[in-house]
Amino acid sequence: MYRKDFNPDVIIEIYVHSIEGIFNHNWFANIGTTPSELYLELFRYHIRGIASEKGIEYLIKRVKEKQKNMGAA
Repeated sequence: MYRKDFNPDVIIEIYVHSIEGIFNHNWFANIGTTPSELYLELFRYHIRGIASEKGIEYLIKRVKEKQKNMGAA
């Protein structure tokens, strides 16, 4: 479900530093989002960057299921 053409070591470093950035409140103070919302957007962004077409289809399916279940609660 993942692309074969990326360097996992580089992607790991990018992701870790991005997560650290979420906790720097000065970076995101002007957009009015919570750390949870920022993490969700970063996660989606990250997965779309490393997933194959099959992986992206799976992600979209899971997000829709999650949203549907949250609406029923």
